[in-house]
Amino acid sequence: MQRLGTRQLCELLLPQVSRITYFVSWRSFLTDLHKVTWLARKGKEMTKQKHEFAREQLYELVWSEAMVKIASRLGLSDVGLKKVCRRHGIPVPGRGYWRKLETGKRVKKTPLPPREKSPPLVFWTQSETEVARADQILVGIKERLDFEERPENLIAVNQHLNNPHALTAETRERLKKLDWRYGMAVCRSPKLFRVRVSKDSVPRALRIMDALFKAFDKRELLVKASRYDQGEASILIDEEEVDFTLEETLRQRVHQLTAAEQKHKEKHGWSSAPQYDYTPRGNLTLKITSHYWGTGLKTSWGDKADQPLEARLNEFMQGIFQVAAYRRHETIKRENEERRRQEAEARLREIQRRKEAEAKAVRELFETAELWTKVDLLRRYIGAVRSEARDRAISCELDAPLGRWLQWAEAKAAHEDPLQAAFTANKWELPR
Repeated sequence: MQRLGTRQLCELLLPQVSRITYFVSWRSFLTDLHKVTWLARKGKEMTKQKHEFAREQLYELVWSEAMVKIASRLGLSDVGLKKVCRRHGIPVPGRGYWRKLETGKRVKKTPLPPREKSPPLVFWTQSETEVARADQILVGIKERLDFEERPENLIAVNQHLNNPHALTAETRERLKKLDWRYGMAVCRSPKLFRVRVSKDSVPRALRIMDALFKAFDKRELLVKASRYDQGEASILIDEEEVDFTLEETLRQRVHQLTAAEQKHKEKHGWSSAPQYDYTPRGNLTLKITSHYWGTGLKTSWGDKADQPLEARLNEFMQGIFQVAAYRRHETIKRENEERRRQEAEARLREIQRRKEAEAKAVRELFETAELWTKVDLLRRYIGAVRSEARDRAISCELDAPLGRWLQWAEAKAAHEDPLQAAFTANKWELPR
């Protein structure tokens, strides 16, 4: 098997996933390559659909319409489908077969030769993958992405915090009240975005947040407060909430025991000292926290050796638009799935209702027939009584006891007769 280099692999994957995320440069593309390859593999493995045919079924299918149409539905070329048919001994229409059929000419259908054992033929077709869906998402927000590319829309960060935004001023006041004994502090509030920085980085963090807040206003993006006391604010884009944080990266080092900690360990055999020490590095990073892992969308922008975070705020804006569009797409997808589920449940309920109505109608039909049989038996009995009375010369007049009984019995039979009731109501509806 030939091994592919990084550039060859990129060139192979780029036509399929070129628009799934906004790659700022070839270097950023390489850093996110592992995400993209995973996503492409995920799209191929998780969105396949299985089509299974018996040999006889595929034979009937290929003689029902053109091979090109069938092959496209099965994810093959017509040549590939013909090879499959040839491998399993399935004859296919010859050249000009369908044209002759359209013009009314006589055509011959080659019979399927028998075969003792024939396993089912399985085809795997590719449905709409995550890559294709992400491509559609980015096409829908192309105008917003292009807006961030224009030089006149560059988000500039001022050297000094002049005329700060209201949210910037509130963030500054909350940062002043935090406990800085441990070098880092976290500013969080239902009305503000999460900021985790060291005290030395506060002025720079405030200037970056101030530039973002003013950019949100210019783009008419709404900052929505959290419903929860321990939550943070989010940006509302097309009815979707996007959360992000501004964090300072930390340097992790193995903790070196102090003299007191070493003495404690030697005395007691254990130490409560931390395993690592963390110190602020001074580098800031903007992170989008409301995203789905594995989508391939870029969600983190930090300081680079040749480009500070201040110069990447437009890239960040493009990122939140992409995440919002993806979340919107997922919301619509879930709503459609829920609607289809409810419709399927409604169809099942309707089928069950019809079955119950049918069963009830059948029961009533048999009950009516049984009642009619009893009424018919009753009338024959009344007739037998009247015949016996005549043979015995017993009066059946209304002034005689037997006559009154016969009148009562005939009235009851007429009252209970289901035929009379049915024809009187004239209702002969089928169960619904």
